[in-house]
Amino acid sequence: MKNSFSSPIDHKVLPDKIVNYIRDKIINGELKPGDKVSEATLSEELKISRTPIREAIRLLECEGFIELIPRKGSVVKSYSKKDIINTFELKGVIEAFGVFKAAQKLSEKEIEKLSNYIENEKKYLEKLDIAKFFKEFDKFNNTLSKNCTNQYLLDINLKMNNHIVRYRYFCFKFPEILNNIIYFQEEIIVLLKKQDFNKLREVYEKYILDIGQKMCEKMTW
Repeated sequence: MKNSFSSPIDHKVLPDKIVNYIRDKIINGELKPGDKVSEATLSEELKISRTPIREAIRLLECEGFIELIPRKGSVVKSYSKKDIINTFELKGVIEAFGVFKAAQKLSEKEIEKLSNYIENEKKYLEKLDIAKFFKEFDKFNNTLSKNCTNQYLLDINLKMNNHIVRYRYFCFKFPEILNNIIYFQEEIIVLLKKQDFNKLREVYEKYILDIGQKMCEKMTW
C-alpha cells in the first residue's frame, strides 16, 4: 500500500535544501531561540531519513543558527543585543562599500524607482502591512546595489542577510523603527541626485547600523 503522505520537499533533495527548510522555520519564528531541533521530528515531518537532516543541522551550527548543548542536544541559538550590533556593524561597512561602487552606475530612471519604493513603504506602513513594507524595502536595496560586481562582497552579504532577516521579524512589533528607515532612504535619494557618493557611503553605513541600534533599544532581554 502506498504512503498517502507526501514530503514538503523532494525525497532526492540536496542537504542545502533541508538547510533552507530548517533555517526558514528559525527565521520566521516557528522555531524559537532555545527550541530543540529534533532529528526525529524533522525526519517524520519531511518523511526522509535522519542522515541528511543531521548533516543539515551541522551546517546550520556553522552558520550560527543552531548550537549543540550538552545533555540537551541541538537547539536554536539565541541572540543578544551585542550579536545584533556586531552583525549590523559589519553589514554596514561591507554593504556601504558595495553601494558606493554600484550607485555610481544608477540611471535617473532607477533613482526614480527608488523614490517610488519609498512611497510604497509609506503607504504600507500607514496600513501596518509590515510584510509588504519589507517587500518594497528589499526592492529598494536590490535596486540600489544591483550594479555591484564584487562577487566576494555579494557572497559575504548574502550569508549575513540570513541573520538580518531573522532579526527583521522583531521589527514587526515596532513599526516606529521603520519610520527611521524611510528617513535615511530619503536622505540617500538626495545624495544620489547630487552624486555625492562619498557622503552616500557614510550615510548608508550609518543607516544600516541605526537599524540595529533601534532594534536593541526595543529589546527587553
